[in-house]
Amino acid sequence: EGLYEQHKGASIPEPRIVRAKAPAGSFKAISWNVAGLRAFLEKRAEDLKRLVREEKPDVIGFLEHKLQPGEHVAACCEALSALLPDYAVESSAFACAKQKGYSGVALIWKREMANKVKLQAVKLEKGASEGRTLCMELPKLFLVLCYVPNSGDGLRRLKERIGQWDPRLRSYLQGLA
Repeated sequence: EGLYEQHKGASIPEPRIVRAKAPAGSFKAISWNVAGLRAFLEKRAEDLKRLVREEKPDVIGFLEHKLQPGEHVAACCEALSALLPDYAVESSAFACAKQKGYSGVALIWKREMANKVKLQAVKLEKGASEGRTLCMELPKLFLVLCYVPNSGDGLRRLKERIGQWDPRLRSYLQGLA
């Protein structure tokens, strides 16, 4: 009997995992699925601020920001810059979907890293861009932020996911090595 069956109809309890302390000088990246960045910044800005204060990440990735290029991205860049003044927030670091209110990923980073960052949007999905993948190149590593498509209702995207997305992502990552 798995967790789902044990807790059917109730919340699955969150495990309590004690994290080891990272050695001083370690690189730290955090990713958060915000399910809409504008609403997230309105409702959970203090949570983000607290997370950044406690964890001190070098890079923060936002998944499923659901923004369109232009004014929405600009407004969120402005809000993030005000909220996290020690981080570089650039509109070019937002990969957006062609479909309104859909997917999208973004990266922000500590200002002292700004002259070391090379950023590239990567299109792995078939059809119109869904803004799912960004690659950040730094002197000693690549950071790939990827909002992987699920198979969807009725598993309608399962063939695409297994036959195209996963092999393309694997190939792209191997090419970075």
